[in-house]
Amino acid sequence: MGPRRSACVAAARITLIRPVISRRETRCRALVKYNSRSFASSTSYSRQPVVPSNVAVIGGGLTGLATAHYLAMLLPAASKIVVFESSGQTGGWIDSRRIENKTRDDKTATTVPETFESGARMVAPQRNAARYDDLLLLELIDQLELIDELRVSSLLASQYIYYPDHLVNVSLANAKPSTALLAPRPNKLITGWARGLLRIAQNWIYYKALVSWAIRSFRHVHREPAFAGIWRAAFGYLVPLGDRLEDTHARMVAASKAPGRVPPPSSDESVGAYIMRRTSGQARPLVNNMVSALMHGIYGGDVWKLSVASSVFRSGWLAESVLPVFQLYSRQAKIAEMRRQRAIAQGGADARPTDHPDFPGQNDGEGGGVAEFPPLTKETLALAQEYDGGGGRKLVAMKSDVALLYDIMARMRTRHEQWENRGKTESGHQQGRSPADGLGMLGTASTRWTQFGFEKGFGTLTDALTRSLRSRPNVDIRTGQPVTAISYDSQRERVRVSTEQTAGIDGEWFDRAIATVASPALFRLAGGSPTSSGLLPALRHEHAVTIMVVNLYYSEPALHHPYRGFGYLIPQTVPLDQNPEGALGVIFDSDREADTRSLWDDERYAAPPVDLDDVEERLSRDKTFAKRLLESSQARNKASRERGSKYTVMFGGHYWDDYRYPDDYPTPEEAVRMAEAVLQRHLRNTPGFLEAPDHPLPRPVATQTKLCRECIPQHDVGHSQRMAAVHDDLRRSFGGKLAVAGGSYTAVGPGVLPSLRSAYDVALRVAGRGYRMPLVENGRNETDMAHVGDTGLGRFADPATDGVVPVAQRKLPLRFGNPTVYEQGRWRYDGN
Repeated sequence: MGPRRSACVAAARITLIRPVISRRETRCRALVKYNSRSFASSTSYSRQPVVPSNVAVIGGGLTGLATAHYLAMLLPAASKIVVFESSGQTGGWIDSRRIENKTRDDKTATTVPETFESGARMVAPQRNAARYDDLLLLELIDQLELIDELRVSSLLASQYIYYPDHLVNVSLANAKPSTALLAPRPNKLITGWARGLLRIAQNWIYYKALVSWAIRSFRHVHREPAFAGIWRAAFGYLVPLGDRLEDTHARMVAASKAPGRVPPPSSDESVGAYIMRRTSGQARPLVNNMVSALMHGIYGGDVWKLSVASSVFRSGWLAESVLPVFQLYSRQAKIAEMRRQRAIAQGGADARPTDHPDFPGQNDGEGGGVAEFPPLTKETLALAQEYDGGGGRKLVAMKSDVALLYDIMARMRTRHEQWENRGKTESGHQQGRSPADGLGMLGTASTRWTQFGFEKGFGTLTDALTRSLRSRPNVDIRTGQPVTAISYDSQRERVRVSTEQTAGIDGEWFDRAIATVASPALFRLAGGSPTSSGLLPALRHEHAVTIMVVNLYYSEPALHHPYRGFGYLIPQTVPLDQNPEGALGVIFDSDREADTRSLWDDERYAAPPVDLDDVEERLSRDKTFAKRLLESSQARNKASRERGSKYTVMFGGHYWDDYRYPDDYPTPEEAVRMAEAVLQRHLRNTPGFLEAPDHPLPRPVATQTKLCRECIPQHDVGHSQRMAAVHDDLRRSFGGKLAVAGGSYTAVGPGVLPSLRSAYDVALRVAGRGYRMPLVENGRNETDMAHVGDTGLGRFADPATDGVVPVAQRKLPLRFGNPTVYEQGRWRYDGN
């Protein structure tokens, strides 16, 4: 298919979807066009979905509850859903508790007005990523009517690391002067250099503050040992040394030949090795200090073992190899068009043009002059057209992430249209609120948030999911019933789930089963042991780290100030005498909670239309927001000084990988003493923890400990290859009737958002549903979720089912600062 015919087909497809997309959404048509084209070419509908009559969900944590929730919404009411949870309560390691304890004098009992969190407490919106998993969480909050419980923060809290013997502020960008200080643009009648000088004069305060901030930041980085090697690393990144260029070229060629342009498993490497390679080997001190602390805070893992392909650096790792591929596709397409035009002009199909000055060496082969690069195809031509469209900065994204965005937008629009249609026949109906408004406003408001959670802890979400599921007659939540074994009968084509209550009998049989437990637990349930590989031998080398969480509450306020912020992390290089307990980090919960607020009215309800092209109006809105934020922050700071100090100290992670027996772990009493010792040692320079004869050290009035066994899966190097082997094991041993979901089995690492996304994806596949598509293909307007497959691991077995695609940054709503407003069931944004 030539470029001209491809453009005609694309134009026809846009015409077909006009009834779905409003005029005000025409700016996002290029994104919708790509969705249609890519899934039409890669999706097969030969699979006839069979709706299961009963489904077992193994694990009652967040992933298991969310999976059951989505299944209950997607499956018929006659389908039975059973959730098995080994402990006495749901939620997994998400555990929010109110604590009652005695005051320090131990005479009068009083309730501590605080919530202790043992697991996740806040989630950061994916504002600077080409992913939309956070919208699933916001949609869940809206469905469960938890908006009033929501607490958000729009402040950039300071973050620290402890190295070598004191706290170091590493969030220097947070102190950068806000652009809200900028004055309005000069009158349009003033032009040329006079306009520029006037703008500088108007914003002298801002530019002066910006220069002062830059000087302070430079001095801070130069003075602190924690930043050792940062200048050499920067030089090594900007100036490639050694064989880095050859290595980058080889990775690019390998990605171009790989299915879906997903870099092959041979390209995987540890986070530490990736940063070392990207900085030409100049960043070892930076990795050991800064990056290892980051890996402790997110995964509790070893920076030299964790896979970069499943880490927070995944997008950069993909862009390094794949973005040059799309650039060469674009170059090839332009070369092909030039050859075609020259051939037409010369009257011969075999005529070859001379070199164009912009493309030297263009006639050295069909690869565009690049050795080993594959020739242009219909698929790569379509990708080249997408890369050239939209203008501005280009990013890479997974095809399923782009599809999820359209799925959410389509479902939101459908709900609004159904509400409008009902309003035509029901008197006064349209005076209410559209069912799409909740997600629409939350999604728009989240572009200004740095984190969000719940007033009474993240357990609010799991408790609400549990209540919602228990209210459904076809859902059975069985707490205190640990699953002891999972097996499969190929004759019945059903999965048997055995529990302690069914020991000695045939167990229970299910059409489908979904395991949401960590991979080590699933390995054991499938018959694995130190001496046996069981039914899923590929899981033998997967593991998850154990974390000991200690919560401490002191009646004295602001003990850690002047180190105000989110908390601090501890790198692997801290001397042993400064961290003998093996702590990973400390969270300043009292500061974190003081920075949160409830939603403002304009974050809940649809606002008047906004002209996205009016720069002055947008600047005015930004200034109003900054003023409100400052006022609310001052009020919360005043209230926080009247409250006590609350901390969460985390131990373990990869430091405890060799622990095998219960006696290896500290008891609750020992853990509390360890946490107190950490705070006293690391915060000894603060007025609150300063030890002096006339100033006794503070003691906590309330404590809580929780040992979270195998709670954070570790995606070590080779994770994708091992997941592909697990997919084969599940197909062979369970006939595709057992699927997996949760942090152990994602491509992007563990966490709240990836776990929710995997729950949603697997539930869609099991229910025979898929992402909404803009066009009807073979009588179906949904994808077949091939990237999930019957096992939940389809993308690992066949990377082409979830390939890498180019996107223009400015076409992504709610991302990268792109102005987005919600209006009548739609997100309207500037996509041109």
